Amino acid sequence: MIYGKEYSLEAMIALYLRAARERAEELVGDSIHDVVLGRPVHFVSAETDADDQRAESRLRQAAKLAGFSQVSFEFEPVAAARHYAQSVSKAQNILVYDFGGGTLDLTVMHVEPNKTPDILSIGGVGIAGDRFDQRIVENALLPHFGSTVTWGDKKLPVPRNLVEQVTAWEGLAQLATPETRGFLQRMQADCSAPARLFALESLIFNFYGFALFETVEGSKRRLSTNNFDEIRFTGVDIDLWHLITRTQFEQYAMTEWRLIREAINDTVKRSGLTPERIDAVVRTGGSSSIPFGLEMLTELFGEGKLVVEDLFTGVTAGLAIRAWEQ
Repeated sequence: MIYGKEYSLEAMIALYLRAARERAEELVGDSIHDVVLGRPVHFVSAETDADDQRAESRLRQAAKLAGFSQVSFEFEPVAAARHYAQSVSKAQNILVYDFGGGTLDLTVMHVEPNKTPDILSIGGVGIAGDRFDQRIVENALLPHFGSTVTWGDKKLPVPRNLVEQVTAWEGLAQLATPETRGFLQRMQADCSAPARLFALESLIFNFYGFALFETVEGSKRRLSTNNFDEIRFTGVDIDLWHLITRTQFEQYAMTEWRLIREAINDTVKRSGLTPERIDAVVRTGGSSSIPFGLEMLTELFGEGKLVVEDLFTGVTAGLAIRAWEQ
């Protein structure tokens, strides 16, 4: 519900796609009816091929609602490889490491000059930058919003359903009810640290969740070049300062890194190649710059194989090549 109007997921995506189509038509001076959309190898939370197909179907419906009559899809790492292939001078076996904000997509391909890449295997996991943001909030910031506070005569902890919602900014809005506010205020009247529950109330009812995660994301990006960073966030009844080190950030996400390593090894194994036969690891997407990931890739495939493929535009450029070929 947005300002009293109900939207389906497809309708909300269509709002964006329609605006993109109309702006593109202004730029090219002509009507646009066909589109090639990138998609992850596995959508977030997809557990089966049927889940992935359902997600693609919903994305296709959104494109139709936006005014496109012909809708095609390309795996995003394949698109990145198409763009990378424009620059190669000899045949190569490559692993595309497409690590963005929502998913990690992996593809092993054989590329040659002036030829369409030959896909040997694909893989991926629904883990990426937004999951790492959640881990920072969960491990570093929850105490600032009452996770360690006790209240009442029995020194009860703050209910987990309140505190855990802080790790997902989109879930905070569901807590903005009169019942939640009344309960928070009862706890504030007799608790070990009222200021932290005032901060939690403000985070919920001033709708600061998205802004907090934007702040955390900025800190995460700076940790790619700095050994430590200060997370600073202020608002009504909120004055948060927290020092985080790169080592702490890496430890917070160690479970995710293990899953990523397993996905890489599995994708390479299914390609029929060994790590030694991978000539280049083509990385794209903002999260592909995280130092721990770069160290892992170097360990797996050897020195000198990592290649940067336009972190934020490589996939789109590859989609354009696919569209032109159609």
